[in-house]
Amino acid sequence: SCTNLQGASGNKLSDAVVSTATKIVATDAAFGARPTLYAASQDVPGDSFIGPRFGYAGRTQPVGRSRAAQDGETAAALWDLSEQLTGTKFPL
Repeated sequence: SCTNLQGASGNKLSDAVVSTATKIVATDAAFGARPTLYAASQDVPGDSFIGPRFGYAGRTQPVGRSRAAQDGETAAALWDLSEQLTGTKFPL
């Protein structure tokens, strides 16, 4: 079953649409946890991305990334923004 992470904005119409769409396309919490558990429990090379083989379905395994996810400049900007928003610095 789906989680309660979507469809709780307080706008009844928006919440109904999101809730219905979630029931159709979302995966359940156990399936969503599989990539994290896999990455934490398996010997995975650095710079790997773990997910379902077919995006929303299939065996959990190392999978490819989109071009945007491979862009070093975008990654650095996201890292900097994350540090600013959390007030935490992580030296690399």
